[in-house]
Amino acid sequence: MLIKVISIDAGWFELDINRHWMLKNSDFLHCDAPKLLLQALLDVSKEHADVRWLCWQGEPGAEILRIEKDGAAVTLEVFRSEADAFHCAFEGASLQKCIGESLYRTQDRFDEMIRSVVNEFNLYENGNGRALYESEWGPFPQAEYERLKAICPTESSWFNK
Repeated sequence: MLIKVISIDAGWFELDINRHWMLKNSDFLHCDAPKLLLQALLDVSKEHADVRWLCWQGEPGAEILRIEKDGAAVTLEVFRSEADAFHCAFEGASLQKCIGESLYRTQDRFDEMIRSVVNEFNLYENGNGRALYESEWGPFPQAEYERLKAICPTESSWFNK
């Protein structure tokens, strides 16, 4: 699974999934979607939950991201929200009440997705990348990123599968 940060600019955070679907989040409601994404991945990796729901808030529309882990597999599904962003929670099972039609669905190995996310956020951990992230979005989610890096497969374990 290929996860790419497409843009961080003027209070917008854009994330691409497999070059097929882009999620956009505005900071107009102060939802830190990147931090919530990292935390959701940590939650499903530790089996605190099988499913996590996140709201990607536009202005004023929204899309709902469902992350489901089943063993070594992960499924991402994006739904149109039936409610405007300001009527949706930032995260949680209550978002199921907001979902409309399914817009995009993909499945892959969970460890591959984690590796993709860690590699992408690595671009913003230090130096100019971090300065851009923090000037255009907000504080970098360092604690969540460090914990996700700790469970990321290493090069040697990756190629031995």
